[in-house]
Amino acid sequence: MKNLFGDTEEDTSSKNNKLKGYTGPIILCGLIGLYVFLTAYKKLKSFPKTSHLTDEQRSRIFKNF
Repeated sequence: MKNLFGDTEEDTSSKNNKLKGYTGPIILCGLIGLYVFLTAYKKLKSFPKTSHLTDEQRSRIFKNF
């Protein structure tokens, strides 16, 4: 008996088995990407706004880069 999407039950179960092998790496890559994004966001937010600094302070900060 065919499902609404045209797949048989055997095809559906074999697709699910193939996807089970990839769920761990997909979740791991997602977590690593989220960590990198949040770290970069935190660094950018902690950087002082240069419009509120004096010229001397601004030059000292940009010398370090």
